[in-house]
Amino acid sequence: MWPSFSIELGEQTIRGSFYMVLIACGICHLIIGTDSRARKENFAIESIGKCIYAIFFAILGGGLLSWAITPLLYPNPRAWGSISAMPGIIGSLLVFAAVIRCYQLDVWKHLNLIAPFICFAHGWGRLGCFSAGCCHGQPTSSFLGVHFHPESSAYEKFGDAPLHAAQLYEAGFLFVLGGILIYKFPPALRFTHYLIAYGIGRFLLEFIRGDDRGALFNFALLSPSQILSLGYIGFGLFLIYGYKKSTDEKIEEPSAILHPPG
Repeated sequence: MWPSFSIELGEQTIRGSFYMVLIACGICHLIIGTDSRARKENFAIESIGKCIYAIFFAILGGGLLSWAITPLLYPNPRAWGSISAMPGIIGSLLVFAAVIRCYQLDVWKHLNLIAPFICFAHGWGRLGCFSAGCCHGQPTSSFLGVHFHPESSAYEKFGDAPLHAAQLYEAGFLFVLGGILIYKFPPALRFTHYLIAYGIGRFLLEFIRGDDRGALFNFALLSPSQILSLGYIGFGLFLIYGYKKSTDEKIEEPSAILHPPG
């Protein structure tokens, strides 16, 4: 993994961050993928455009929210710009839903549309974390261990010890989950299953994380991300219950008409 790269232009050297390049790839995948999937599922062209605008607002709003919240989760001072992914995702989803509602579009329909591409974008972001050496795992003696670059925070904490590539585990999980949501679940259930599946996956993955996980309200038993993961799972189950209840009611209504009580 390499945190940065250099490009020689004559007598000048331009240095770039692989992390930022991969984040940009994730944003492009989110926008282009959403546009393509919406067209395949016969969304109106006007609503697709508004959805893309909502995504831009969501990225900005979620990033600002995460930047503001992250310092509250960690007892030690952190460098300017450090953000936590899960508060950012939650903030982005809230901003997205608010903008879609302002456009007078169906919020749940559009959340189901973008759910797989949230996974893909997040997966690209985790590849960026791997290149930067942040969000790393704990030391391991297994064949899965990787050595991080001396410029990385993983090397700063554990030196040359082999660590779990927690970033790659999560990236692989997210890419697979995104594909499953598109091809194995009906559109009306994508967002709910995203919440439950990612919540479970992230909760378990936190046990092998080796970086500073922070603390929410000084509660040390679970990391902030694990607490938020439980919220993901609970909200997803609540949405599934509501969906099944509304579906059952729709089935019972015509039945009552065909067979009125005697």
